[in-house]
Parts: sequence; structure tokens; C-alpha cells
Amino acid sequence: MLRLKAERLRRGWPQRELAARAGIDQNIISRIEGGWIRPYPKWRLQIARALEWPEERADELFEEVSENAADKLG
Repeated sequence: MLRLKAERLRRGWPQRELAARAGIDQNIISRIEGGWIRPYPKWRLQIARALEWPEERADELFEEVSENAADKLG
């Protein structure tokens, strides 16, 4: 699972919430989380800002984490 998804779930947000906050179509968020597409640099920053994640660490959101590790985030 991507850290992005783990962070979104930790906040209790559905994909549509993250999409609205990031200004990115929900289908794009779904495809990124599913591993179907890689996010453009602009999308990485938009998503990081939406999650209030440090922009200089935005790439970390697109790293794989174990589901057990995802439970421990926060």
C-alpha cells in the first residue's frame, strides 16, 4: 500500500475528499493509489499540500509501506 493511501485512511478521508482538497480528479487519485499511474510532480505537491505533508518530503507519500506499518502511522 502506498503511504498516500495509509495517510488518507488515517485521516478517515474517502478518495473524493483528498481529490477535492488536492484539486485532482478522484479517478486520478484512484489510479495513483492502485499503482496504475505515477503522479506528475505537480500532482505530488498538490497531494502533499492537501495532506499537510512537508513538500520537501512529498516523494515519501508514493513509497510502499506494509499494511501493518500503515496502522502505526500517526
